[in-house]
Amino acid sequence: MDKPQIDDSSDVIKIPVKVLIEEFIGVMPKDLFRLYLKTNCDQITIKKSIYDSMVVEKNRRAEQQYLLQRTTMLNNKGIEFEKNKDIEGAIRAYEENIKLGCLASHSFDRLGILYRKRGDITNEKRVLCRRYEVYNLSSEELKKELDKIENKVKGIKPENKLPQRANPSKPESLPLGIQYQKIVKLLPEFNFYHDKPEEESTNIYLFRNPIYVNDKTYKPILWQIQRKFKEYIAVAKKFEADYDLASASDIYEQIIAEQYYHTEPYEKLQRIYFMAHLIDDSKRVLSQAIEYFSALKEKQKLHILELGAKYGKLEYVYQMINENKKIFYYGGAFELYNPFTIISKWEQKLSMI
Repeated sequence: MDKPQIDDSSDVIKIPVKVLIEEFIGVMPKDLFRLYLKTNCDQITIKKSIYDSMVVEKNRRAEQQYLLQRTTMLNNKGIEFEKNKDIEGAIRAYEENIKLGCLASHSFDRLGILYRKRGDITNEKRVLCRRYEVYNLSSEELKKELDKIENKVKGIKPENKLPQRANPSKPESLPLGIQYQKIVKLLPEFNFYHDKPEEESTNIYLFRNPIYVNDKTYKPILWQIQRKFKEYIAVAKKFEADYDLASASDIYEQIIAEQYYHTEPYEKLQRIYFMAHLIDDSKRVLSQAIEYFSALKEKQKLHILELGAKYGKLEYVYQMINENKKIFYYGGAFELYNPFTIISKWEQKLSMI
């Protein structure tokens, strides 16, 4: 029998092991999974409340997955319409997307731009309001954004507050980025799923090997560092949105002093300095970015080649490196290798300043 045996007069049900694994592997409580590992029976008896909670969680995830897939499909349709100069088609696709309410910014961004190009301020404002509704953002911030649209219509162009000089920062202790890289090395090393049965999904493999994803010692520290960087970036972007590039540049200086391992703050800071005619500082940031990310790329490359050799995956590693593709840790938790292709763009830019 391939269906759970449900008796309304009882608070337990019998569920076939095959059903448990095929339908509920991703939402199964740990205790139930341990019971599954120990049993040799075709069925497992569990509380009805546990079964009901698994069904609810499975349905919730299925809805989320559908929403994400639908959103991605509509975004891709909109992009294709725009490539073919079918702006009406793109607007229809993006409008359908924002009705879904998925936390994905592309449709909101493109609709705002397309309506703005048409001079359709009413719809531009409507899309902005919908965005703030979906993301549950501050009404005060929404009012500021709506005022900005009105000012553009009236021809009122706010002036950027540019930095008069650079304020390079120094971290008070070991830079957060260095701490992050040190902690990454303490996690179980990536084995490329080398011992995973071919027919098994990576999700089930990781569920069978929770040590790779359920670290309670080091991963919380990683997420804490990530949150700190996200807080820095959110503050900087807020200053940029308010045209205060001087304050934004101070925050970006703090971020690069902490040796952030993503490129966006370096790119933004050098642009701000270039706009402010602080050419030497623009060059400084570019040089610093090139040196830092070139060294980081080389370290990552050596590490991933070492792992590839250990687990018999060198051919795969070389293929990813040669194709300038990223390699991720278990479950996509973070990047193990990033080709940082932007380095060549920075080098070209530096030679032209």
